[in-house]
Amino acid sequence: MEHLHDRLAKKKRQLDNEMIEAVTTQIELDKTAESFRRAHLEREELIDQWEQTINQMRKRDQDMRKCADVSHFQTCVFRRIHITFLLL
Repeated sequence: MEHLHDRLAKKKRQLDNEMIEAVTTQIELDKTAESFRRAHLEREELIDQWEQTINQMRKRDQDMRKCADVSHFQTCVFRRIHITFLLL
């Protein structure tokens, strides 16, 4: 009977150790998952910032092209006016 009691105590200790290991592993897994979620969110925020920056750069490029077109138009008009005055 004592032998069975010893085996039962040994199996109970093994089970307790396995439970402790399982809980510890679950805690580590939860921490890893949280770190992954945080990193993924930071990555998404960084991508959003890059997209906003790219959109701002495109808008500035368009504005610069418009300015260049207006500037070119103004230069052409100025040359015509200048030529007209020279011909008078």
